[in-house]
Amino acid sequence: MGNIVWPLNLGLGSLLLFLFPDGKLPSRRWRFVFWLDVVAVTVSSLSALAHPGPLEHVNGQGLVPNPLGIPGAGPLLDAVNNLAQSLFAWLALVAVISVIVRYRRAAGTQRQQIKWFAFGATLLVVFILGGIALAQAVTPSGQDSSNSFIANLGFLLGFVMLPLGAGIGVLRYRLYDIDLIINRTLVYGSLTLILAAVYFGGVVGAQAVVQALTGQTKPQPALIVASTLLIAALFTPLRRRVQRLIDRRFFRAKYDAVHTLEQFAVTLRGELNLAELNAHLVGVVEETMQPAQVSLWLRPLSAGKDANRGRRV
Repeated sequence: MGNIVWPLNLGLGSLLLFLFPDGKLPSRRWRFVFWLDVVAVTVSSLSALAHPGPLEHVNGQGLVPNPLGIPGAGPLLDAVNNLAQSLFAWLALVAVISVIVRYRRAAGTQRQQIKWFAFGATLLVVFILGGIALAQAVTPSGQDSSNSFIANLGFLLGFVMLPLGAGIGVLRYRLYDIDLIINRTLVYGSLTLILAAVYFGGVVGAQAVVQALTGQTKPQPALIVASTLLIAALFTPLRRRVQRLIDRRFFRAKYDAVHTLEQFAVTLRGELNLAELNAHLVGVVEETMQPAQVSLWLRPLSAGKDANRGRRV
């Protein structure tokens, strides 16, 4: 059964890409590709299940022959499996393209669902690669780090992220928080990397200068304290700059809306023509909120015959 775990994991993941979030394909044109992916996954799993020969070590007992293997079919199954895996690699890429196509066509709720799914997939990659890198860093040279606790923990946490993101998208629990989460992730992730580079660069660079001038090779506590104070001083202004950069680059609508409102506030202080102000206000609302329709109702100041009629612009 272990032979078919990875084909099924990757295969079902690619099928999920085609069907998320509503269980339907992006359009009828994707049917052929979807069923071709199903065939490739099925063939790859069955060929791995029926491959003859010894399996891996089981409980330290040595090699165990595959009880489901078909004698003499090894070369044929190898060729079929290689063909299915090559086909699946291209189909997995097509599945990713289908998500992009669906996202470009989607709006509202479905677009937010896809964002949650993509966020979970991104965390999957980050946790797996981070676990592997950390395991290699802490594992002594000459030892295998692929089966270490840290690497396995990275795989475990990574594969939890994908169904978690998909589950939030399907259940729609706090669905529209994803933009805020992505924004904060980009801001504080970038900020952490920049501050870490400044800290270690400052410590290492200052230590190199001190060593060149005095010949001392021991770390100087004063340099560490100075670098820490520098990080504390840089945190708030650097966070604001990174926030503006992220908003301008990835959240352009929010960035433009803020600037539009700021410009309207400046105009509001000096505009005296009520008709111009009405038109400007309606234009600002249309640009920032993008409603299906907008109307402005003004209550008249006089108590005459138009007191109860109002005015529409």
